Amino acid sequence: MPSVRFIRFARLAVLVADLSTIAFVTLIFGWQTIVFLRVGSWPPLALSVAFSAPKPIDGDVYQTASIGGMGDGPASSLFEMLLQLPLISVLLVGAAMLTAFYAWLYKIEKAPR
Repeated sequence: MPSVRFIRFARLAVLVADLSTIAFVTLIFGWQTIVFLRVGSWPPLALSVAFSAPKPIDGDVYQTASIGGMGDGPASSLFEMLLQLPLISVLLVGAAMLTAFYAWLYKIEKAPR
């Protein structure tokens, strides 16, 4: 059985991660709502945005290493499909999993010895 101090530390770390994930969800939803109220359309924010390369500023050139190609196999199409998932839904699933993990750690900590 892990020590109580370790469980408390893990519970605190999970709580911080969970709250920051919920804060990111709130910020993204707020930004999308503001854009919707101003422009009249909901801006799509796919998961691929989180992995995209930064835009060059002041003539800087960034070039990533790459391979010749991945092909058009089923893994490639699955990967492309996953990158098109809405970012907010991925964050909500992550927050739900962190909350469940926090509850499990809390139950372990409060269990009688």
